Amino acid sequence: MALLLAFVMGLPATGWAQQPAEGEGEAAGAEGAPQEGEPAADRVDDKISSLISERVDDQTRKRLKEEGRVVLMPSFGEIRKRLAGQGQSSAVIYEAETLYTQGIGLLTAGENEQALEVFQRSVELMEANLSDLQNYEVLADALANLSLAYFLSGYDLDGRKRMKQFAHLRPAATLNPEKYPKDLLEVLAEEQAKVTKAGPGKLTITSNVEGAAVFIDGVVKGQTPATVEDVGFGYHYLVVRDGKGGVFASQIRVRGKGKEQTIDAQIASSGGAVAGGEEGASDEMPSYYVDLLTQLRKGVFDANELQPYFSELAKQAGAPYLGWVLMHKDPAGNYIATPFVWRAKDSKLIQVKDTKFNFELSNLTLGVNQMSKDIAEALETMPEDQAVVQVSLKTTPVATNTGTGTGTGTGTGTGTEKKDPVVIAGTGTGTETGTGTGVGTSTTLDPPPEVTEVDRSKRRKLMRNVGDDGADTFVSGMPAYQDAAVVSVRVTEPGAGRILEEANGEISERSVRIPDVPFGTGLRLEMDILNGAGEVLASGATPQFDFDETQSSRELRMMVMPLNSFAPAGSVVTGQDNQQAFIQSRMDYRSAFELSGGETDIWLGRVGHAAVPTSDGKVLVVGGANVTPGTAPGAIPKFDNVYSDLQIFDPRTGYFTDLSYDEASDQVRPDGADRLVDARAFHTVTPIGNDRFIVSGGYNTLVDVTRPVRSLELIDLNAEPGQRVQPVTDSTGVNPLQTLAPRGFHESVYLEDSGLLLMIGGIGEGSEDIMGDIEVIDIANQRVLDQRFPLNTARTDHQAVPLADGSIWIIGGRNNDAVLGSTEIVTPNGGGFDITPGPALKQARYAFSAAKISQGDGTRVVVLGGFTSLDGEPTATYEVGVKGLESFVSGPTWAFGMARGGLQALVLPQTQDILLFGGRDASNNTIGSVERLQFLGLDEPNPYQLLAADIGSFVVDRRDATFSLMTSGQVLVVGGEGKVRDVFVALDSAELYNPRDPIVP
Repeated sequence: MALLLAFVMGLPATGWAQQPAEGEGEAAGAEGAPQEGEPAADRVDDKISSLISERVDDQTRKRLKEEGRVVLMPSFGEIRKRLAGQGQSSAVIYEAETLYTQGIGLLTAGENEQALEVFQRSVELMEANLSDLQNYEVLADALANLSLAYFLSGYDLDGRKRMKQFAHLRPAATLNPEKYPKDLLEVLAEEQAKVTKAGPGKLTITSNVEGAAVFIDGVVKGQTPATVEDVGFGYHYLVVRDGKGGVFASQIRVRGKGKEQTIDAQIASSGGAVAGGEEGASDEMPSYYVDLLTQLRKGVFDANELQPYFSELAKQAGAPYLGWVLMHKDPAGNYIATPFVWRAKDSKLIQVKDTKFNFELSNLTLGVNQMSKDIAEALETMPEDQAVVQVSLKTTPVATNTGTGTGTGTGTGTGTEKKDPVVIAGTGTGTETGTGTGVGTSTTLDPPPEVTEVDRSKRRKLMRNVGDDGADTFVSGMPAYQDAAVVSVRVTEPGAGRILEEANGEISERSVRIPDVPFGTGLRLEMDILNGAGEVLASGATPQFDFDETQSSRELRMMVMPLNSFAPAGSVVTGQDNQQAFIQSRMDYRSAFELSGGETDIWLGRVGHAAVPTSDGKVLVVGGANVTPGTAPGAIPKFDNVYSDLQIFDPRTGYFTDLSYDEASDQVRPDGADRLVDARAFHTVTPIGNDRFIVSGGYNTLVDVTRPVRSLELIDLNAEPGQRVQPVTDSTGVNPLQTLAPRGFHESVYLEDSGLLLMIGGIGEGSEDIMGDIEVIDIANQRVLDQRFPLNTARTDHQAVPLADGSIWIIGGRNNDAVLGSTEIVTPNGGGFDITPGPALKQARYAFSAAKISQGDGTRVVVLGGFTSLDGEPTATYEVGVKGLESFVSGPTWAFGMARGGLQALVLPQTQDILLFGGRDASNNTIGSVERLQFLGLDEPNPYQLLAADIGSFVVDRRDATFSLMTSGQVLVVGGEGKVRDVFVALDSAELYNPRDPIVP
C-alpha cells in the first residue's frame, strides 16, 4: 500500500515549518505550505511551535518506514522534479502523451473509433492542464490526428472543427496527403488562408500581477502588461505565470485583422511558500495543491468539496492513498495530532483517532509510535466507523458514512449544418396573417442557406430597419379567420382584474372605436375575434403600458393568434421586390458574428439559459450553452460553447436584440460591455426589483473542462448602455464578490425585506457533488455571508417556493442515492435562518414543477409531475401542500393527462389555471403538447380539473426550453433541444403560445 504522506501541519504564529524527507526523497517532505500572516481566526490554533511540527513530521516518517506495512512514496515535489527531468511536466501530461502515442498506433491499425476516444482524452488532458504542458507540438499534432479520427469514424463536422483548430496553431503546416483525406486537406487550406487573410490581432495581456510571464502556444511573449501583435486569427492557448506558483491558463480566440483585444489574466494567490529546504519549489507547486493546503490548515473542511483537489493530487503523484497530520492544541494546553488517510479509488476519507502529547513532549516517541500504528491500521482496513465527510477540529467531528448512487440528467445535441449568423427578425403571426395578402407562416427550422457577403450586409441593414416605422412589421388589416364575424376590443387593467372600456364591431366594418381611453398605469389593449355564435377564434393583447395626460395618442401593436396555438416568433417583412414574407426570428447574431472575426458557422442555439420577463413586456434571455450530445444521466453536460450574451425579445417587433450590439456605431460595444463577465449555463437570474437581476452560479468551460462559476453579476436594464452588466462588488466597489461554494442547477430566492439572495442546493464541482446547504448573499450590504446554512438533506432538481409569510418552502428533488419526498421550511430569524422539516410529499419526485396558490393565506403550494425514480419514471399526479400540516394532500383523481418529468408549469394570473409545458415521457421522448388544469378552488374535492389534455403542440418539439409568461398574456418559448433535419441540436429559435386568460367582470 503506497502512501503519499503529504505534510504534518502545525499552526505557528511565525509560519509553517516542516521537515524534509530523509535519504534520497523516500519520505514526503512538506511542500506548498501556506504563508505566514493569515488571520488567526481561520486557524485551529495559533500557538504551536514550528519545532513541534518538524519533530512530529520527522519521527512519524521514520516510524512508518520501520513499521514495514506502509510504502512511503517520494515527496510530491520530488515526483514533479523527476517527471520534469524525463521531459514531462506532470503525471497528467505524461498520461496525455502516452495516450497520444497509443492513438497513433490505433489509427495505423484502422481502429478509428478507439483512436477517436484515445485522442479525445489526450487532448482533453492537455487542454485541462495547460499550466503543466511543455510540448505544444504534441498538442497540435494530437488535434490533427483527432480530426482524422473523427472524420474516419463518420463525424465529419467534428473532424472539420478540430482541423480548423490545428490550422490556427500551425498556419503554415502541411499534412501527408496519403494519410489525410482530400476533404480535410481542403479544410486545412481554407482555414489557413483565412488566418493569413485576417492577419494577426493586437492583444493586450494584463494581470493583477505585474511582470508575470506571458506564453501563447508555449512561446514566451513578454511580461504583463504585454502587447502581442504576432498571433494570428483563431484559437490559441494563453498561460500567464507569476513566478510564485500562480498560473492563469485559458484558451483564447484571436479576432485578427489588427483588432484590439484585452485579456485580463487574473492570477489567484498561490497561498504559501514551500518549507523543508526545497529551494525554489514554491515556484513549481500547482495552484490546486496550494489551495488544498490553505483549506486544510483551517482545520474545518468538507471532504466532498475538496475531493477534486485530492483526486488531482493523487492522479499527478500516482498515489493510491494520501495521508496528512493536523497539529493543534486543546483548551488544556495538550498537543493533539489528528491524522487523515484518503483512498483514491472511492474517495473515502478516514479520520484516524487523535494522539495527545503533553506540553514538554516527553512522551513524543511513545505518541508517534502509536500514531504510526494507527495510520498503518487505518490504511489496511479503512474502517467505516472512522469515515468522515465534514471535519471540524474546533468541535467534535461527526463520523459520516459515504455512499454511492445514481442520478439522472439531460443531454442535448449540437448543430450539424453551417448557419447564417445574421437573420431577419420580427414578430410572429397566426396560422393565416392578413386579409387581402394571403401570407402564411413558415414553420421550417432548417438553418438558413449560405449567403454572399453582399446579401449578408443587406440582411443586416434590413434587420436593423424592421419595426422602425411599423410599415414592415405587421400585415395591415384584420386577420382573415374562417367564420370570423365580430371583433371585440377592451382596455383592461390586468393587475387589478378590471375591464375599463370595451367595444365591439363587425368584421366587415374593418375598424372598432373606443372613444374614451382612460389614463392609468399597467393598462393593456386586448382583442378577440369571434364567430357568429360568440365563440372566440383568436385573440391578442399588447404588452402592458402606461398612458397619462402628457400623451395625446399612443401607438400600440399586438399579436393576434388562434386560441390555444403555437406560432413561430418572427415578422412579416416586405422585401425590395415589395413582396411580403414571413421570416422566423432567431437569436441576434450581429455581436457574435463580429466577435468571431467573421466566422460563418457560428451557432447560438442554447439550453441551460435563463429567461425572465421585464416590466416593459419584453423577455430577457441570459447565457446558456450549446452542449455536446451523449451526456450520461445525472452528469453535468459538456459544453461546445457557453454564452455570455444578453438577448432581449420584444413582442412588438418579434425579434431578439443582443444588448452588447451598439446600433449607433453598428458594432459591438468595446471591452465586452453589456455582456456577462463569466459566460455560464444552468445558472439562475433572480429579479431584485426595478428591472434589476442577480446572476448567480452556473457552469462555464476552461479549455473544454466544465467548471462551476463563483462570480456574481448584476444586470440593470435601467443603466446607461454599456453599463448594464456589472460584477457584484463589495462595499468598496472594487473587489468582485464570489460565492463560498460554486454551484449550478440550484434554486435562488430573493428576500426583498432584507435584501438577501439565497442560493439553495444544486450541484457543485462534479455530478455527484450534491449541495446540502444554503449560501446567502447580502445584496443590500454587498457581502457574502461567511456562514453556509445546512439543509437537512442535500438536494438538486428541487423547487424553492417563497411564501406570503416570508418563509421559503424547499420541496423534493434528488441526491445521488434516492428521489426525495422530504420538504424543508426556511424561516428568516434575525441575522440567520431556522430550517425545519416541512410536510412530506405523498410521492417523492424531482424535475417537477411547483407554484404558490393565490387562494388562501399564501402558504399553500401545488406540485405537479416530475420523475419518481432515478431511472426517469414520470408521473401525471399533482398534490397540494399546506404549511403546518403533516403531509401534502392528494387524491386518486388528482392527475393530468400525460405523465411528464422535466416539465414547466405556468399559473395564469386571472383564472389561476395552470398550463403544463414540455417535459419527457418514460422513454425519454420529448412531449410537445400543452395541458391546462382549470382551477376550481381549494374547497372542491378536486381543486384542479383537466380542461384539455392537448391544447396545442410545438411548431418544433423541443425540451429543456424556457417558458415565460409575458405581460401580453402570451407565452414565449426560447431555445431548448430539438431536431433539425433529424439531428438533435440546441435551437436558436423561439415560439409563441396563446392561452387566453380573460378578465372576468
